[in-house]
Amino acid sequence: MPLTSRDLAHYGFGIRTAAVALYVVWVITGFCILRCKQMEPSHLTYIATRDLPAGHRLHASDFEFAPPIPAGERDRLPEWLDPVGKYVVEHHLANKPIAQSDLRSRPVIKVSEDEKGKEMAIYWFSLEKQAALANVLNAESNVDVCSGICIAQNVRVLSVSCGGTTTSSDCYAALELSAESSVKLAPVAKDSRLILRGDSTR
Repeated sequence: MPLTSRDLAHYGFGIRTAAVALYVVWVITGFCILRCKQMEPSHLTYIATRDLPAGHRLHASDFEFAPPIPAGERDRLPEWLDPVGKYVVEHHLANKPIAQSDLRSRPVIKVSEDEKGKEMAIYWFSLEKQAALANVLNAESNVDVCSGICIAQNVRVLSVSCGGTTTSSDCYAALELSAESSVKLAPVAKDSRLILRGDSTR
């Protein structure tokens, strides 16, 4: 039975619709493949949003993903790819890339020397009583250590370390102190407070 012109029109419309659908599927498939390649863990790096000193503990505002990752998809990344809470090994300038190899899961601490050429002491100061400072202090912050009177002033913070929790009850600030100041602080540390100085980086 010969096809009428109306049947041919319907037939042609069906073919065109199928062709368009196949094209759309092909484009989406190609986009997904490209996107998946971009999201390969080995290709993922981070861009510093500001200058980060060596030993800096990363916060979400300190970096951007490269290639960009929508905020809603960041939770789908493997935990080891999330740099928040990790430490940069070396100083990084703003807008410069941070490779995964530039990060460490443990604090990166670089102590300077005193006037006599001896290494300064590292004092781990508990932040249990100063919850707000856990996410404020960072490497190169400057603080005064006070208990009634200030035992040490303009003390450099080397790093901040928090043990496996999001609260500050298990957080410590690594302070760079002279041996004398470290000895003075030890017996009064529980009653002492850190006062953030205005010239701190964070």
